Amino acid sequence: MSIKINLGNWGGVFAVPNAVADKYLKLAGALQLKVLLCLLRHNSRELTIAELCEMVNCEKEDAKDAIGFWLAAGLLKNTESGFIPGDSSPNYENNKNEYIYPAQSHEEKPSRTVTRVQRPEPFYVAQRIAEDPDIAVLMQEAEMILSRPLSHGDSSTLVLLHDTDGLTTPVILMILQYVVSLGKGMRYAEAVGADWASEGINTIELAEKKLMQLTQAKEAWKLIQTTFGLEAHSPTQKEKAHATRWVCEMKYDRDILRYAYELCVDAKGKYLPNYVSKVLESWYSKGIRTLSEAKADSDSSKRSERASGTQGIGGKPSYDLEEFEKSNIFDEN
Repeated sequence: MSIKINLGNWGGVFAVPNAVADKYLKLAGALQLKVLLCLLRHNSRELTIAELCEMVNCEKEDAKDAIGFWLAAGLLKNTESGFIPGDSSPNYENNKNEYIYPAQSHEEKPSRTVTRVQRPEPFYVAQRIAEDPDIAVLMQEAEMILSRPLSHGDSSTLVLLHDTDGLTTPVILMILQYVVSLGKGMRYAEAVGADWASEGINTIELAEKKLMQLTQAKEAWKLIQTTFGLEAHSPTQKEKAHATRWVCEMKYDRDILRYAYELCVDAKGKYLPNYVSKVLESWYSKGIRTLSEAKADSDSSKRSERASGTQGIGGKPSYDLEEFEKSNIFDEN
């Protein structure tokens, strides 16, 4: 007589330390738990980072960060022969001052360089999420905005913006929504956040004003690009400044802008932004706001040229523009 117990899926099991459920469910993220389960499941063989990444569907750096979390937690220990169960508790309490950032004080913060700032370690990020409900909300809302789980790199960036740059959770979420609308990623969000922090944009009201300015600048450039028939490209800072000045500040419409462009091309044979700017600034200083007024001013200038033997814009003698050309600021941008 033979006896067999069919355990089905329970026939193959592996152990998970109690501490994972007792202490780290609130601290560990989804990816960190996935990585640990894979390591425990394949404890009898050596896994490559590439294999691990394929199993949990993540990037190499994120997998390494997840392993770093369990090393910092003391659950794993790295030896020459591979990872073994850790024999110590995490040393976070003894070293937590290492990860207290200047922005947590109320002193004025210097602007930072995005690529050089110290980034929070995985275990510190997990501690911040567990200890601060505001950070926990930030992570949850960020996942909804990004429509995907956060990697450690994402979480680290968010904590960086909150703790180092001193941005509030609502402002950071507004930055994320703006960045997603542009089709950009977290690296761009970090750059925007650092820029906003340096400008002191840390309230919903200031953030809304900034977003409105950015939106207007984007629309202004689009208007200039289509009006002048420019090839589609990402504008330079100078091009954006010109567009914002002409459209948002001077309030010039498509017709008068096109007329200024045509005057430039007729006079110089190509589009020169600074020449167009000179024309528009001249009109603006005279209170000229419409196409008919601009054409009348141009006609008046031509009559003045014929009478005086000069050539210029708005009745001014030609040497004004000639001197302007000699100043070497008739560049392409």
